[in-house]
Amino acid sequence: MANVSERRDKNGNVISYQIRVFRGRDASGKRLKDYMLTWKPSPGMTKRQVQKELERQTTLFEESCRKGQVSIEKPTFEKYAAYVLDMKERNGAKVKTLSRYRDMLKRINPELGCIKLQDMRAEHLNRFYAKLAEPGQRLDSERAIASVNISAWLKRKGLTQAGFAAQAHVSPASVSSAARGQAMSLQTAERIAKAMGGTMKEYFKIVKSNDTLSPKTIIEHHRLISTILAQAVKEGLVQFNVAERATPPKAPRHEMNTLEVSDVEDIFRALQTEPLKWQVCVQLLIATGARRGEVMGLRWNRVDWKNSRLYLAENRVYTAESGAISTTLKTDESRYVTVPSSVMDLLRRWRVEQLRHFSDLRIMPSGYILTAEDGTPMHPDSPTDWLAKFSKRHGLPPLHPHLLRHTQASLLIAQGVDILTVSKRLGHAKVSTTLDIYSHVLAKSDAAASDKIDELLYRKEA
Repeated sequence: MANVSERRDKNGNVISYQIRVFRGRDASGKRLKDYMLTWKPSPGMTKRQVQKELERQTTLFEESCRKGQVSIEKPTFEKYAAYVLDMKERNGAKVKTLSRYRDMLKRINPELGCIKLQDMRAEHLNRFYAKLAEPGQRLDSERAIASVNISAWLKRKGLTQAGFAAQAHVSPASVSSAARGQAMSLQTAERIAKAMGGTMKEYFKIVKSNDTLSPKTIIEHHRLISTILAQAVKEGLVQFNVAERATPPKAPRHEMNTLEVSDVEDIFRALQTEPLKWQVCVQLLIATGARRGEVMGLRWNRVDWKNSRLYLAENRVYTAESGAISTTLKTDESRYVTVPSSVMDLLRRWRVEQLRHFSDLRIMPSGYILTAEDGTPMHPDSPTDWLAKFSKRHGLPPLHPHLLRHTQASLLIAQGVDILTVSKRLGHAKVSTTLDIYSHVLAKSDAAASDKIDELLYRKEA
């Protein structure tokens, strides 16, 4: 039986009710700490409404206690968040996802970490989201820019950017950015400086930025908080997910950027003057529509030469904590992707050239289609950096791997390929994801379909 007591303010007004449920006694007969719940009436409720709702809350709480859905623990958000992330890691969550979660908790915990789960309110979250929207909230507000000519230093040492990147344990894109005088994280700059044989102060200068976080980034923080609190609801630590009552910012909807057929034709022409390895890399990105890491994870033994198919089963990713590693695909579902015969011919040529290179250098092949000069798997960030330089070199629109992925999807939809086929080819877990991302392309296709119906059924010959 529950025991209900009033809690009053200094003026004698009832501000809340404490519901206590007997929990039992331990082996020695000592009474265990009761299950407890504090319920606050909403402003404006009548006495009758308060009494009716209090009875309902008491009945629900007693039922939850009887079913073992209530915990006497009152962990803070920070402690419980660490528990949830550890559980996700044990259950096979992606390395890059966990890395992103931990980065976001670096902002969340200083503001919300000390609050007990049961005490968290929507207003706590709303104030946090408002603070995130203020200038200077970026964790990387301090950035490093090279104060010496990195390109000249590499030339004097006889090093390539890719070779030095391997020594410094950073991505080739980071070395390229340093050489171009672009800002980077202090951690990356420190690694580069150490590999150069000095300190960060010797080779870099520190600059500060007051850039604000985008609404999309703030929403990502909200989703992580909601995920953690949803687990607390599931385990009976709290009765409802307070994040569902908060008001995060709305992300502006951006139309997906894609290339036209003429742009792709320009890329094909420009590729003819580039090394065969990079021709293969770009053609695979365009022909498969796969994610960058999925293309980086392709191995020769997953090429179906007879049926012109590639088996996508490995995802190469990079995080500062883990370095470059292999994981399963984003949706954990491997898939075959058919590619044109011209791409298969290109792969055959590249296989011969790659084996010849390995033989000359007495390198044991790693089995990957795309490799660094020493035969190890190509760094997952390398295509992004190379495409940026390639587009500038040939006067092309700014290129990056995901743009090529979006381009294939848009072109397929525009050509009337059904959305289920497109979704499976892209490796989306749900067709709804494809529908949401490419809704603007589907709208254009719908308009084109209407024109065809108009021409077929309604336009009469004169």
